[in-house]
Amino acid sequence: SSLMQSAMAVMEEKYSEPDFSLQSLADTLCVSNTYLSTKFKENTGTNFSRILNLMRMERAQQLLILPEYQISEVAAKCGIQDVRYFSKLFRKHTGQTPKEYRSFILYGRLMNCPSVARLLHGASNTERR
Repeated sequence: SSLMQSAMAVMEEKYSEPDFSLQSLADTLCVSNTYLSTKFKENTGTNFSRILNLMRMERAQQLLILPEYQISEVAAKCGIQDVRYFSKLFRKHTGQTPKEYRSFILYGRLMNCPSVARLLHGASNTERR
C-alpha cells in the first residue's frame, strides 16, 4: 500500500534518531498510531519496533566493519543511546556481541588477504621443519 511505502521511506530516513517511534511516524503520516500499528502487522507480519530494530541492526553491521568507530558511536549512529541495550539487541540479531562481530569480520578480512595468507602459510611450513 502507499501508506506502507511512505512509512518505510520515513523509517529509512529517521531510524537513526533516538526518539523515533511509532507515534512520531504516525504523526508524520497523519494517521493514528493504532491504525499504523495494525497496517504494519497486516503488511509485514510483524510490528513496527521489530522492523525498526532490524533496520538499526543492519546498519550497525555495516558500521561495525569500520574500525574507526567505537561501539558506542555505532550505537548512537543507529539511534540507540544505551550501549548495553544496543549490545543486547545486536546479540539477539546476530548471535554475537558487537565486539565479537567486529573481530570476526576483521579477522576474516585479514585471513583473506593474500599477503597475510602467504605469511601464515610460510610460517606453518617453517614450524613443521
